[in-house]
Amino acid sequence: MEEMIITAYGWIKVRRCQAKSKRTGNLCGIAAARWKRACKWHGGKRTGARTLEGRAQCTAAKTVHGEDSQAIRETSSAKMREMKELFNILPR
Repeated sequence: MEEMIITAYGWIKVRRCQAKSKRTGNLCGIAAARWKRACKWHGGKRTGARTLEGRAQCTAAKTVHGEDSQAIRETSSAKMREMKELFNILPR
């Protein structure tokens, strides 16, 4: 599929949305938002955090998998390191 599409009877040339379907693997195909790679349904209208407070909130709320926060992941990592140390102490 082409990266650019032509709309309005050939007068306007715009980028195609780069969002990929999980089910079919095809690209979205509609026009992307201006200066973005995605259409308005796939995050093209998203602006992100603009203020320092908003960026701090995003950092604090950042999750990687499911409901794990950064503090929970750090605690889990520390416990796993402790278990590995104890396992290495045991005679084989």
